[in-house]
Amino acid sequence: MDYALYDKVQAELGMIADVYGKECKNIIDSACNDPVMRDALLDLTKATQNALNQLAGCISESLIASSK
Repeated sequence: MDYALYDKVQAELGMIADVYGKECKNIIDSACNDPVMRDALLDLTKATQNALNQLAGCISESLIASSK
């Protein structure tokens, strides 16, 4: 297994959820004046971030398994 490539893929997968969350929060903060709607959108964003992190974990496990 190419561990340098694996580390790079892991770092990039982890960044996807982080960047998504930051960009969504910026959009929500600037566009949403209703606090209830804002909180709901932020909850949805967080749930999506969690799903992206779980997907990254599955990809990581698959890469490890395929290298054996």
